[in-house]
Parts: sequence; structure tokens; C-alpha cells
Amino acid sequence: MGVRANQRGVTLKFLDATGTQQTRADLKGEFAFFFSKRRPELPGDLDPKHGSQDWLTDLIVVDNPAKLVSMPLSQTEIAYTSASSKKVIVRWGVGGDEGREDGCVTIATGDQASAGDYLFADSVLVLPAGTVIDESHALWPTWSKMVISLPP
Repeated sequence: MGVRANQRGVTLKFLDATGTQQTRADLKGEFAFFFSKRRPELPGDLDPKHGSQDWLTDLIVVDNPAKLVSMPLSQTEIAYTSASSKKVIVRWGVGGDEGREDGCVTIATGDQASAGDYLFADSVLVLPAGTVIDESHALWPTWSKMVISLPP
């Protein structure tokens, strides 16, 4: 199973480290790009605190794909893509609002395909670098639910 962008676009929801307050307005872009690689933190360990078996490295949301030219990627591998990731570079370019946050914790949410192959993300929760996700975190139920494992 993996994550793909919803065809209606993806909304970034910026939250504080507790996951309880927004730090800026939501940002929606018609085009979203997910780049990922196998999880570097304890690969194969199924404990949900580590996130999905592959992590996003780069998440880009834009209103025009031409804006991608100015957003170099940290790497170009695309694994199955992840719904629950740590250490993500989040970039955006929507209207005049362009930015970048490094080291984020991200949780993609959306509709799962009927065949179960993909989660079509309509939003991604973005928490700042240094956020610790564990059983005591307000978003733990969402995080652990969205941990998507690769097929054997």
C-alpha cells in the first residue's frame, strides 16, 4: 500500500509539536509530489512509533507544476510512499506563498482505494522538527492508524 495525491489536490495543515494548534493557515495546492525511501530508523521493526516502513523525504505542494523547477529534491527514489513519516522536507508554492520546513513529522490522511492499494491523500498534517510521536501524543491514534506497511 502507498500514498498518492488526491486528484482534487492536497492541503497542508501546519500544527504545533503537540498536534493541537495550527501554526499557520491551511495551504492547498492542486499538484502534490511525494518522494520517499525505505525507513532508515530500525527498518523492519513493526512498532508504529517508528512510522511507516518507508518515509517521505520530500513533500511538495504547488498550484502550478512549473514551480517544481525551483525546488530541488533531496533524492529521487520513490518507494511505496508513506502515510506516517519523520524527518520530511515539506515545500510549497501556492499563489505568492512559498516556503520550506525541514525535519517535519507528517501524517497523510484521505480515502483508501477500494482495492486497498493506495491511500489518496487529501491532506497532510505537518508537525515541526523535533516533534516526538508516541503513545502520549494527541495524534498517536491517527499516526498509528496511518502507519502503512509494505507488502511482504
